[in-house]
Amino acid sequence: MKFKIIHIALIGFLFLSSYKLHAQNNLSADTIHPKQKLARNTVFIELLGNAGLGLYSVNYDRIVYHKAQFGLSIRGGFSLMPTSNRSIFVLTFPILVNLIHGKKNNHFEFGFGCTFQPVVGAKSPVNRYPLTANISYRYQKPSGGFFFKVGYTPVYYYEDEDDATNIISRCLIGISFGYSF
Repeated sequence: MKFKIIHIALIGFLFLSSYKLHAQNNLSADTIHPKQKLARNTVFIELLGNAGLGLYSVNYDRIVYHKAQFGLSIRGGFSLMPTSNRSIFVLTFPILVNLIHGKKNNHFEFGFGCTFQPVVGAKSPVNRYPLTANISYRYQKPSGGFFFKVGYTPVYYYEDEDDATNIISRCLIGISFGYSF
């Protein structure tokens, strides 16, 4: 009896092992093939957007984490805007952390951060630290190339640093163009 059970089990094992078996495959048409390199770096120009007072900013974005449809990026930028007094300039440095979700080329991006804004050339320097966020559509191919982003980018700051009750918000639309590599 034992011999028949072992014999049947062995024949069953040989029969089943002759077929190509497939386990669950985490790769789908929507994800990156393991041998394909993900374009983690992006350089872009943003019009309006998270620079707050500025009309533009030049930015660098780095995807620091990517798994399936989710990613996490850190972004830093720079802008220089003259004021009505031509000898005074406002520098802006938007710094954000972004959560990215999407498939293939199309992504939803939600981010938050701060825009450091020192005023250069004024007799008494003023530094502002407005809070900023973004809710955006992000077009980026996993392999790199053309980059595009458009979204809602609110900026919140105090009109008077000594009076924390007067919060001003600027609701802007940011449009970005750049290159991923």
